[in-house]
Amino acid sequence: MASPIAFSGLASGLNSNQLIDAMLSVDKGRVDALKAKQAQLGSRISSVGNVRSKLSTLLSKLDALRFQSQIMTRSISSSLADAVSATADSSAAVGSFKVTVDQLATTTRRDGASGVGNPSFDELGALASSGLALTPTAGRFTINGTQITVAAPTKIQDFVDAINASTASHHVVASYVLDGGGNKVGIRLDNDGTQAPGVAISVGSAGDTSNFLTAAKLDVATQAGETLASTSTLGRIVGANTLATARMSTALSQATGTFSINGVSFSWDSAVDSVNSVMAQISSSAANVNASYDGVSNRIILSSKSTGAQSISVSDTTGNLMAALGATNAAGAAETLGLNALYRVDAVAGGAQQSSTSNTITGVVPGVTLTLKQQNAATPVTVTVGSDVDKPLAAMKEFVAAFNDAFDYIRANTKPDPNGKSGILQSESGVRMIGDSLRSIALAQVGGLTGPYSTLGDLGLTFGAVGSAVGTTNKLVLDEAKFKDKLAANPSAVQDVLNSAVVGSQGIFDRMRSTINSATLPGGVLTSITDASTTTQTDIGARVKSVESRMEQRRARLEAQFARMEGAVAQLQSQAARLNAQLAKLG
Repeated sequence: MASPIAFSGLASGLNSNQLIDAMLSVDKGRVDALKAKQAQLGSRISSVGNVRSKLSTLLSKLDALRFQSQIMTRSISSSLADAVSATADSSAAVGSFKVTVDQLATTTRRDGASGVGNPSFDELGALASSGLALTPTAGRFTINGTQITVAAPTKIQDFVDAINASTASHHVVASYVLDGGGNKVGIRLDNDGTQAPGVAISVGSAGDTSNFLTAAKLDVATQAGETLASTSTLGRIVGANTLATARMSTALSQATGTFSINGVSFSWDSAVDSVNSVMAQISSSAANVNASYDGVSNRIILSSKSTGAQSISVSDTTGNLMAALGATNAAGAAETLGLNALYRVDAVAGGAQQSSTSNTITGVVPGVTLTLKQQNAATPVTVTVGSDVDKPLAAMKEFVAAFNDAFDYIRANTKPDPNGKSGILQSESGVRMIGDSLRSIALAQVGGLTGPYSTLGDLGLTFGAVGSAVGTTNKLVLDEAKFKDKLAANPSAVQDVLNSAVVGSQGIFDRMRSTINSATLPGGVLTSITDASTTTQTDIGARVKSVESRMEQRRARLEAQFARMEGAVAQLQSQAARLNAQLAKLG
């Protein structure tokens, strides 16, 4: 709170502000002491937070070497990874075996009947719904070297009209290919008769910006006599339209219906659903197939998501949507059944041929997963499993670094510094005990083990440089070569020292986890210190506010008292001045 502006001692000559500050100095000293205590508690809370953070990091490093799969890691290699790749877990036996791939597993494919989309198109309808598989775009295209530009087409007829508007330049007339019923199913270009018979009609150039020639299937057409025509019918299903307006060759027998694929039921509404949305439903369902539309062959294709000789069953339950899309057997769908993988492993069943619906093989060689990629009947692939000590070594190095970081921090903050200044946590014996416990555990022996190792020292971890006496320093150090040797020789014994599974025995890392959890979880020593310090901080804050409030009130009273005194002195001085003036006149 800002102090009021005051001019002290104008009449009396006394510095009332200094006098008031002196009178309040005792209270100010109390406030300063309380604030210093608050700051100290804040530092303590921060330090406890640092201890918690470092212990949490240490716990994560302990967990990185918690399970057998993290310690007994395996390396695996393939002599021809393009044909057979492999992975191995900790249960895989060290050694090698040969794999021969006689046949890869393939997926089942069901090709619907062709021609399911109406082969004709609407030359006067909107381009997007005209029925062409590829919607023609604005721009320029070339016929017989003449560039024809259609700036803003809205229908197929616009392209035909543009061609015919420049016939004098390219000598070609555009019209439509008709089917037996008079329906337009393609586009044709004919020499206009002004050229010699049989003159070739050339279409397209590198500078074309419209896809019309491709959409009309004229870009790859072969001329017959005087005519160049679309290579096949242009009309197709309009996948984005509702089923009722999708231009299917076979009309739907009813407005709504249901169908089944691989036992999974689907429903459809011709006024709401489209061919695209129906295919999306199928592909995202539990039917385990992908559905697509092949605009070139004008058919629906169903492909199994899984490999193996598994048929795809399709049937209409109500209505005829699947039949209209040519996907049922009765409609003429043809299925190519997938193949099972056939392979041989020389170490399994005497090398007899095995079969699998998948190219990913598990459970045949214990602990190993094989992925078959290429047939290699003539050249077996050698797969080699080895002991991988690099991963657990890297994890152990990270543990040592985290242990030393946590232990050093606890030790530095629970004892006086070199200058004799108390550590911020020196009075917290519970924190000091955490560090002592971790060090004691690191030096302990795991009881109940029958293997060759029972201490961290046996694995190459000691307090001191390699070769120094145990306990001569407070830094945990790792003899990497020794650790790798012990791990390679007996990984199970290493696991027992760290995380013993023996009844009645507790591994070194297990005990460290228990110590850290006891300290950091709710109700632990770190939480208790933080809670107590926070409560004390709050209490001190309340006391500071109370003392400062009383100081402000007392200052206000003292300032008022001095102000009244100054007023009285000023009045007396004024009276004395008048009296002196009168005496001077008499004199």
